[in-house]
Amino acid sequence: MELNISNNVFATLYCEGHYLTSSYEAAIAIYENSKANGANYLLSLKFTEVVKNNIPDLKLKMKNLSENF
Repeated sequence: MELNISNNVFATLYCEGHYLTSSYEAAIAIYENSKANGANYLLSLKFTEVVKNNIPDLKLKMKNLSENF
């Protein structure tokens, strides 16, 4: 593995036998996998603020973008 990696890194993508990974294919695969595992997605929303109360308790403030149409 990389010897000069930052201590701030907390996850990596390991593709055995591959030297290149398409970020688009990875994003779609992650979406499909999480959807199959019951994740819900909030579409047409814009995050306006993230309020840290107590970690890991975060409050996300959002605006519905579909109201503008």
